[in-house]
Amino acid sequence: MQKPEEPALAKEAVLQESTKLPTDTPIVRGYDWNDGYDYGKLFSTYAYSGFQATNLGKAIEEVRKMIAARRVPLPEDKLDVYEEDEFIKRRSSCTIFLGYTSNMVSAGVRETIRFLVQHRLVDAIVTTAGGVEEDLIKCLAPTFLGSFELVGRELRERGINRIGNLLVPNENYCKFENWVIPLLDEMLEEQRSEQRTLWTPSKVIARLGERINDESSIYYWAAKNRIPVFSPALTDGSLGDMMYFHSFRNPGLVVDIVSDLRRLNTMAVKAVQSGMIIIGGGVIKHHICNANLMRNGADFSVFINTASEYDGSDSGARPDEAVSWGKIKKDASPVKVYAEASLVFPILVGETFVKEHFREKSENEQSSRKDLTIIGKDNAPLYIATANADKEIELQYQVHASLDVIDERCATSQKPTADGRELYLGSLISTELYKIYGYVTNTKIKFVIVIDSSNTSFRENEVRAMFRNLHNLYTDAVCNPFYTPGEPLTSKNFDRSVRTTLLPAAAYTIAGFAGSITLLRLYKLRKWGRVRSTFSLRDKTFVITGANTGLGYETTKALVRREATVIMACRNMAKAQAAIEKIRQEEQAESKDSKTRGTLIPMQLDLASFQSVRQFAGELQRTVPRFDCLVNNAGLAVREPEFTREGYEVHYGVNHLGQFLLVELLKERLLEQGTRVVVVSSRMHEIEAEIDFENLGRWVEYGSRLNRLYNNSKLMNFYYARELYKRGYNVHVLCPGLCHTDFFRHYEPKWYHYLLFSPIVWLMLRSAEQGAQNIIYAATESVTTPECNPVTGHFISNVRMRRSKFLFDEHTSIRLWDESVPSKQAANQEQSTAPPEVEDVPRGPTYQEIDDGITSRQSLVAMAWLLFYSTAMFTLPFVAFYGTRYSLSHYLQIEDFPNTCASVAAAVFVVNAIIMLYALRGYEDAQEDDRRRMSTSLLYLLVPVGVGVGLYAIRKLREWQWGWVRNNSSLRGKVYIITGANTGLGFETALALASRQATILMACRNMDRAGDAISRIRQVTQEGELIPLELDLASFESIRKFAEQVKGRYPSFDCLINNAGLAVKTPQYTIEKHEVHYGVNHLGHFLLVDLLKDNIRANGARIVVVSSKMHEKGRIDFEHLGQWMERGPRDRTNNLYNNSKLMNFYFARELYKQGYNVHVLCPGLCHTDFFRDYNPRWYHYVLFSPIALFYLRSARQGAQNIIHCATDNVNTEEKNPVTGYFVTSLKQTKSKAKFDEETSERLWKESFKAISS
Repeated sequence: MQKPEEPALAKEAVLQESTKLPTDTPIVRGYDWNDGYDYGKLFSTYAYSGFQATNLGKAIEEVRKMIAARRVPLPEDKLDVYEEDEFIKRRSSCTIFLGYTSNMVSAGVRETIRFLVQHRLVDAIVTTAGGVEEDLIKCLAPTFLGSFELVGRELRERGINRIGNLLVPNENYCKFENWVIPLLDEMLEEQRSEQRTLWTPSKVIARLGERINDESSIYYWAAKNRIPVFSPALTDGSLGDMMYFHSFRNPGLVVDIVSDLRRLNTMAVKAVQSGMIIIGGGVIKHHICNANLMRNGADFSVFINTASEYDGSDSGARPDEAVSWGKIKKDASPVKVYAEASLVFPILVGETFVKEHFREKSENEQSSRKDLTIIGKDNAPLYIATANADKEIELQYQVHASLDVIDERCATSQKPTADGRELYLGSLISTELYKIYGYVTNTKIKFVIVIDSSNTSFRENEVRAMFRNLHNLYTDAVCNPFYTPGEPLTSKNFDRSVRTTLLPAAAYTIAGFAGSITLLRLYKLRKWGRVRSTFSLRDKTFVITGANTGLGYETTKALVRREATVIMACRNMAKAQAAIEKIRQEEQAESKDSKTRGTLIPMQLDLASFQSVRQFAGELQRTVPRFDCLVNNAGLAVREPEFTREGYEVHYGVNHLGQFLLVELLKERLLEQGTRVVVVSSRMHEIEAEIDFENLGRWVEYGSRLNRLYNNSKLMNFYYARELYKRGYNVHVLCPGLCHTDFFRHYEPKWYHYLLFSPIVWLMLRSAEQGAQNIIYAATESVTTPECNPVTGHFISNVRMRRSKFLFDEHTSIRLWDESVPSKQAANQEQSTAPPEVEDVPRGPTYQEIDDGITSRQSLVAMAWLLFYSTAMFTLPFVAFYGTRYSLSHYLQIEDFPNTCASVAAAVFVVNAIIMLYALRGYEDAQEDDRRRMSTSLLYLLVPVGVGVGLYAIRKLREWQWGWVRNNSSLRGKVYIITGANTGLGFETALALASRQATILMACRNMDRAGDAISRIRQVTQEGELIPLELDLASFESIRKFAEQVKGRYPSFDCLINNAGLAVKTPQYTIEKHEVHYGVNHLGHFLLVDLLKDNIRANGARIVVVSSKMHEKGRIDFEHLGQWMERGPRDRTNNLYNNSKLMNFYFARELYKQGYNVHVLCPGLCHTDFFRDYNPRWYHYVLFSPIALFYLRSARQGAQNIIHCATDNVNTEEKNPVTGYFVTSLKQTKSKAKFDEETSERLWKESFKAISS
């Protein structure tokens, strides 16, 4: 039987031959789980896994491109310095637009979005009304997880709303209504006020974000970081419902959506590059895409949704459809991921923004790692701060290894901590990897700092100062009434303060250096100058060589804006046309109308060809009957030998001969019409330049680091201008300065050149626009005079006339002219007429004639001036440093404060920079013999000295006005009770009274800190008796215990000083649930006086109430007595604190009426740790130090009022608390507050009721 053959047709169909794919075609591969758990590697394989995993991988790569583009520094000409709206200001080289729908905020994606906004990783947000309100509602009440299968009818009956498998109780929206309606009232009030606020959706959202004051909110961070949030359909949701109800209660609120449209589109138009990340579709997708249409499309795009394109909806449209509309650039590589966003968006963000953010953060922190551990008495860790959480176990091991060394050092030390002093142990352990330093407090608390051994910036005294500051921070933290002794420290404020203290001093020094460099740059910008005149140049014609690029292009652009006609003489006509188009585009972008301003006429001119020069001159004379200015701008500098058509090396042939020939061909027109000739030279003519007649026109290697051929050609330009001026031409010569153009394109700098010289370049290099100012000035202003002209050696630089340092001579000038003429003759094939006699042309004195009489004198003056300023540079910074340090320590008692010292170091850098600037300026002016400017420079130097002396005098005057207690009589046998005696005003009062031999009952919240205070007092005086007693005014139980102790041990006392108090930013409450300003500042002292009233009456003891002048801004709000109230938008002060100080005054009035010997006072604004909860930064000290010097008293100065009231009887029948008088600056002062008896009596009753409950 014959074996059946395979069907040929089937075989051909199945085994069809393949063509080879391109070699770069990716191969499908997934993640190999044998490599273990590594999600970074897993997600990196998504791009090659296929299907939507590949799209997600591409999306990750697209977002990384956005981030890379965003990291590119903004070019100087792209800095958005004139934009007043901080929200839409261009911040980076890639503006990223983020869009999302409301369901993303309802779900857990909200936290991912908040991360992006919190760290300013996006620039603008577009969302729906639900995307706004759901975030705010979550701050008021939580959203719960349910199921997709729950029955809607039953949920409706229960008042529960379902979003997919999420549940939102209807009461959440009721809470939202109660919160938002007062804000809508406030917005309407501002709309109707004199400021006429125009509300837009983005401004409404910013206000809501400010007021929610919740760090879990997206819009809190958007408002804080000035990131605009656009919601064109803001009324389409619960927020719209609230506005609808509000329109009946209080109609009139207007929300303008057109202004937001303009803001969003403006951001897109101004973007250097643009990126879109859009989750979902609908209005948010179209709004972002349409904004990018205004800039001809986005550069980067990522869409995430599950919609299909086949219904024609915008939500389902693929990116390619947006390309057809111009919403995405044609050469972009956009990506759409068909997936549910809650699955993939967190992965996308984690693999891109999050990695980049923490990579940068790690790089910044790792370079200066310093770890801190605080160990309790039982060797249990109370606090750990490490720059790298992964190394926390290693840190604990290092600290544990050092504990034995600490115990040994303490045992053998000659300064045991038992005497109440801290002990700095120095270096404990030092290895190749790290150094460990130790410190023990007087209460046996151990501080251990671990520093990388590679970190050599820290010295021993800096570590010691750091320990002292950390000790102070620790003391403040454990003195908090809500801290449980022995428990770990979890305060965020403490953690933030510690990490700030651990920052390297080098960081502040770098900041100061950067500030100095910035100051130098600003000075340079001012020194370089700008042309201020803007008069029209209509009917004026300018000829500019090399007008298509660099200085020529910027000059052309400036003149056209002033309606001039510009003949653009360019070597390449295609580039000339491109320059014209670019100028017209910039005109249209800047101008509101489409009308062009000037006329641009391109003509071909190649200065390296005599034939081209002749043709240009002929065409110019035929087609342009008159021109007003010829700007000889074109020039070049090369590294390799290059030659003109006639065989001259290019520096001589182009920079000099080409211009020489052009002017000679046009000379009749130039002289007849009085046309101005502008010669663009360079200051390089002063440096290693000479006229080498033997090698004129030849390529010569001079063996110099500078391009001597270029320098020589610039010197020829100057000699040439001098000869033109002597022959009757209206000629100006100038130096544009070192500019960033493509002039040196032949030099091709390497990458390390940019790295090494970028600071110098940024400081010294002008933009092309800045350099062109000198050309514009020379072309439009008449600046030469008989005394200042090219013949006398003057040229234009920094938009003013200055003198060249080069010594010109007449023989070289005439010979160069004669050597150049034969070249011109060879080009024209004819004999030129001889130049006129030099003596026949009127001119000013020559440079040599002037220079002979003054050169030596100027040099001596210049050197003396430089010596004077050099001395100042070495002395004034030290005066500034030690003067500031003395002021901080003497007047404000700031000791070893690292941030302040760092700011002083920064200030020294700035002072040095300023002095150096004026030293250089004075040196230059001395060389130019400009005595007026020299006097101005001297005045500038004397200003800081005068300011310093003036500040010192004003401070002394203020101290005299504040007054000092002069009575030093003994107080032996007198007993004083001082609340809050361990710090601030209480400490200084206790110190002063103890010095006068009094007995002090120090009522303190923390006994460790009381012991520390006693130790410090004993370092000053051994007089008096100091008795610490525990008193926590935030606890009625503690107050009652303290009163019983006083009654039992010291029933007879002479004065009770109610000094303790506080001011906080965040809600805090006493043990009895009263808000702390009311509970501590008022109720605590009220109860204490009530408990001791029998002893006070029996002994005739005096009561001193420490109030504040802020009581004048307070009011008694009985409806919210004891409740925390948030600060209003226009409140610049802490109203709860102000109210408590007013209660102190009312309390004192009632006591006085009941027959008590009571004094009320204001200590003044003092530098104490009273406002420690406010945590001022180092720059606050820098910015407000002058104000502080005028108004901020030291704790010792503020305590003078307390001492005065405690030791002298200052009340009279006319001046006492009932008549509204209080003590400040050691004298009775009438309060501006309006006291009334009804409020006084009601407050007494409410207070008594509170302490009795």
